[in-house]
Amino acid sequence: MLYRSATLMDGSGGPARPATTVVVDGERIVRVAPDAEVLPGDHPGAELEDLTGRFVIPGLIDTHQHIATPPDRPLAEQVLRRDLLGGVTATRDMVDDLRQVGDIARAALVGEIAAPDICYAALTAGPGFFEDPRTWRVSQGATPGAVPWMQAITAETDLPLAVAMARGTFASAIKIYADLPAETVAALTAEAHRQGIGVWAHAAVFPAAPGENARDLLKVRTAADIPRAREEGRIGVVYGFQNAVAVGDDLDRIDLFGELGVRVIQLTYNQANGLGDGSMAPGNRGLTPFGREVVERLNEWRLMVDLSHSGERTCLDAVRHSTAPVSVNHTGCRAIADLPRNKTDEELRLVADRGGFVGVYFMPFLSTTGHARAEDVVEHLVHAVNVCGEDHVGIGTDGPVTAIDDLDAYRERLAAHVAERRAAGVSAAGERADTLPFVLDLRGVDQFRSLIHLLEGRGWTDRRIAKVMGVNFLAYAERIWAA
Repeated sequence: MLYRSATLMDGSGGPARPATTVVVDGERIVRVAPDAEVLPGDHPGAELEDLTGRFVIPGLIDTHQHIATPPDRPLAEQVLRRDLLGGVTATRDMVDDLRQVGDIARAALVGEIAAPDICYAALTAGPGFFEDPRTWRVSQGATPGAVPWMQAITAETDLPLAVAMARGTFASAIKIYADLPAETVAALTAEAHRQGIGVWAHAAVFPAAPGENARDLLKVRTAADIPRAREEGRIGVVYGFQNAVAVGDDLDRIDLFGELGVRVIQLTYNQANGLGDGSMAPGNRGLTPFGREVVERLNEWRLMVDLSHSGERTCLDAVRHSTAPVSVNHTGCRAIADLPRNKTDEELRLVADRGGFVGVYFMPFLSTTGHARAEDVVEHLVHAVNVCGEDHVGIGTDGPVTAIDDLDAYRERLAAHVAERRAAGVSAAGERADTLPFVLDLRGVDQFRSLIHLLEGRGWTDRRIAKVMGVNFLAYAERIWAA
């Protein structure tokens, strides 16, 4: 099915995209592109519908809903109908009386009522939670904590039986809520996964804390946590966003993210959002007024302002507006490879002059051929150091350390992945079905040793190499993250 000449509101906060074609195969959107790039002859046999003068928006997902607290079937159907007409195509009910929610989900599935698709959870929590009066409202006629959709979990609970009872409600997942120790959370999660049911939760299941069971991981909140992770033989994990759309239009969300331990927020991805333009946004409009407010709030919280993926004007505006040094955590040098994902010398120099950090990535954009090699990484590092100075450049691979061994199988999947990114409007210039998102001869656990050897061959001193391999990023983190 080809929907032609629609005006697309892509949900990113950017301007509307007129004259857009959406290609649908069954229930799957396979491509979204300007009309001029999609010809009817490209899809023989496809039906054609002209959407001139009409708007298309992405299907929205309401990820946290309570449609039966307390049970009120007419009200629930009214709310669901309103949501559907407002563009919500799926609803996730987090805790409710599943006797009613299950039947509402059935009615939505078979078309008896106008409603989004509904998935729902059966709740588990410690006994203390069931003193909450809300639990009685969704367990009328029964005892909260003693019904399959709302179970009290203790050290004596038969966890396999508890999970099986939750599955019997036809829930999509169990929700782990509160008043549970970390070891119980871990055991309950493992049992749910063993039985093939999902697990949902908030960021913390008090009194257990996020990551409490991750013995090999350390949540990085301050710069001191980085050397601490090394001393303890653990992996330091820095929480961050690669697009600030999660902020929405509410600055107070930054406060919440900061409290939860987020330490880096990238202002944009490749497309535009409400803060500014990404590297692929044609307008290059710069930082918006709301974007300036976001930068100010990030400065107040001493969070890293990351300008990777940003458009040139947005980058320059943000650097100048920020009262703290900013970073471009993963990029290349446009003077070497003229692609939008790479930064101009003006951007690089301004970031460095204000005490910031530039990380060079191991990505195909390092070469206009789309096939970056280790020597390309070296050239970009050399150029970045020449522009920024050796105290402001480091590594930001934008990829994993683990090597991909079966490249043939990976290439088959890669083509589909690139097509999906292009259809979603989030791809960058230089992405093709044959462009590997890593450097072919810098893979696996030896990639950094190999790079060090190449830099030594260029006459770099041990001191400069150490700075680029990590010292500079640690120094930048010390400048930003308050203890």
